[in-house]
Amino acid sequence: MLGDEGMARLLDLDLGDIIGVEGIAFRSRRGELSLRVESFELLAKSLRPPPDKFHGLQDVETRFRHRELDLIANEESRDVFLARARIVSAIRAYLDDQGFIEVETPILQPLYGGAMARPFTTHHNALDRDLYLRIATELYLKRLIVGGLERVYEIGKNFRNEGISYKHNPEFTMLEWYEAYADYEDVMRRVEELLPRVAAAAGYEGEIDFTPPYRRVTLRDAIHEGTGIDVLELRDRDALAAAIAASGSDMPTDGLTWPELVDDLFSKVVEPTLVGAHLRDRLPQGDLAAGQGPPLAARARRALRGLRRRHGARQRLLGAQRPRRAARALRGPAALRRRGPRGGHALRRGLPAGARARPAAPRAGSASASTGS
Repeated sequence: MLGDEGMARLLDLDLGDIIGVEGIAFRSRRGELSLRVESFELLAKSLRPPPDKFHGLQDVETRFRHRELDLIANEESRDVFLARARIVSAIRAYLDDQGFIEVETPILQPLYGGAMARPFTTHHNALDRDLYLRIATELYLKRLIVGGLERVYEIGKNFRNEGISYKHNPEFTMLEWYEAYADYEDVMRRVEELLPRVAAAAGYEGEIDFTPPYRRVTLRDAIHEGTGIDVLELRDRDALAAAIAASGSDMPTDGLTWPELVDDLFSKVVEPTLVGAHLRDRLPQGDLAAGQGPPLAARARRALRGLRRRHGARQRLLGAQRPRRAARALRGPAALRRRGPRGGHALRRGLPAGARARPAAPRAGSASASTGS
């Protein structure tokens, strides 16, 4: 037993203190598992009181910004964390069993791609160049397919510098897998096989039946079934906005009018090249140049600037992948004259290893193309 001094120390503890206890385990008369404490030690002192465990932690901001308090006070939050761990394990087990190889691709990338999103930009001090946090894992995974790894997947972080809310985080985890000699029918079949396993691992008992087979429907038909709108027939922005407004859709608009919402859709979803060509034909060039006029004009102007930047970067990358074109771009048409002892050599900077070109001796101030590995 603890004795009077030990009991006084025990009663002096605060909520949230962590202690180590030695004693004998037994069941009480009511069948509750209990411990007859013989000695204890204070392991960690709680400097602040924990949340009310009876009522739980209700404030959304506090729950999302201080997960440790959320986990202490809300049992359902712990269940979500445990379910997520089981889901990830089930995904890995399925893909590993199907012969897929889990890989890690670069997070810092010289050219972001694989999706349409605004990236986070950072600076590499040693290389003295800007890099981007990836917005997708797609392109590097596809390089592995080209290299002969026929089935690859990655569960990794992506970063998209676009908005934030309690439903959307710019930093998120995504699963992508790629398989050689497979088409979209094979991908759908794997989804049918994977989802029931994931639901079972998470202990899902909701209304959705994950038992295959699943109905196949195109995106166009799904939108038409839900709204009565054929998006491929309504190529014009104003016609699409009018059709959405006339459909009586109860989709949340975040305070935007339907024309403004369609502006937002065109600027974020439609390819910048299509946006640019569409708007250059519809809006005065002065509006596009000065950023005046409706919001769509300003968005188009930003999209066109981004398109030019990306186009220039892609051209430099393509040039680096084509030795002779790169050499002409870097040194001029008259530069390919000097040959090495073995019939040529690769440019020291900007070309893949093994690529052969015949550059002249380097001159001060000459440009160089760069590629990402």
